[in-house]
Amino acid sequence: MSGIVVTKSSLLVVLPSATALEKKQAAGGTVALSSFDNFMPPIPVTSLLAFEHPIHDPVGTIKTALSQALAHYRPIAGRLDGHGGIVCTGEGVTFVGASASCTLAEAMAALPLHQLDLAVRYPGLLCRDADPLLLAQVTEFSCGGFVVAATGTTSWPTARGWRSSCRP
Repeated sequence: MSGIVVTKSSLLVVLPSATALEKKQAAGGTVALSSFDNFMPPIPVTSLLAFEHPIHDPVGTIKTALSQALAHYRPIAGRLDGHGGIVCTGEGVTFVGASASCTLAEAMAALPLHQLDLAVRYPGLLCRDADPLLLAQVTEFSCGGFVVAATGTTSWPTARGWRSSCRP
């Protein structure tokens, strides 16, 4: 029994920033996956990043930063093509904002974070060709801390780009 309630907003689709896209080439094209990527099934992996220090409007700030990062990492807003590549369709990624009924410290003391409802999940065991390559959730805690959950078959260079887009 944890007594912790996580309330989620409706699913949104975050598209690459139009402003950032104006500076870059428009969506389109296919990126070939490496032999390693083609060997591995598209099994989703979730990473949870916990931040104790509050920022103004974490859900809005991170959603905007994600949109800006997608303009620079166009394949992440695309879809698998079923033939060993990613089509840069610009369809975007799934995003959810959420709030928790406790502080971050209380949540961490009660349960391991991965046992809370802090991440969006794929409907099946694998990322299907039509699925977004990244699912993101930002959960705000009553103390102002927040957790960013990223689920997908993507790489950390995108996460670094997303993180740098959050900085003023």
